[in-house]
Amino acid sequence: SLQQEAILREMALRREPASLVFPPLKDVKEVQRALPDGHAVLAFLATSRGLYAFLLNKEQYTWWRVPSAARLQTETVNLLRAMGQHAGNQELDLKQLADESWKQTGQRTLEMILEGSKADFAKEFQELIIVPDGVMWYVPFEALQVQVDGRLRPLIARVRVRYVPTVSLAVPWGV
Repeated sequence: SLQQEAILREMALRREPASLVFPPLKDVKEVQRALPDGHAVLAFLATSRGLYAFLLNKEQYTWWRVPSAARLQTETVNLLRAMGQHAGNQELDLKQLADESWKQTGQRTLEMILEGSKADFAKEFQELIIVPDGVMWYVPFEALQVQVDGRLRPLIARVRVRYVPTVSLAVPWGV
């Protein structure tokens, strides 16, 4: 109705107090204390100087520089194309769906991300919480391949994967 439209327009133009709450700032130690056993946070920071990765769980905290962010971006594009993501409305036929050649690209992508770190995703744990930045928003972490007992396995078959926009949201707010 016209009355509702007038009210909405007035609300849009007035300053109204809102109960918006932003994620609380937490330091690494607070996040570590609040993380349940078997959970890990893999956070990324893209800067003009490079891409940095941070991995933490309840006991440990480490970081490394991802050696080549440009090469990782190319590898991510290659992975997405190998998985059949060429265009928004492209149909995939049975041959494309059965093709598993993308798995090697998925393994290389994970190796590039973890290069220079001591991270070992072949070990058992319950949940991996990803905090992407830059090109990492496009990486399909669930599909990345981990070498386990001589076989490639998708990361999602090994561990639950969850995404959050900030490290502070990796754990409950009240903790």
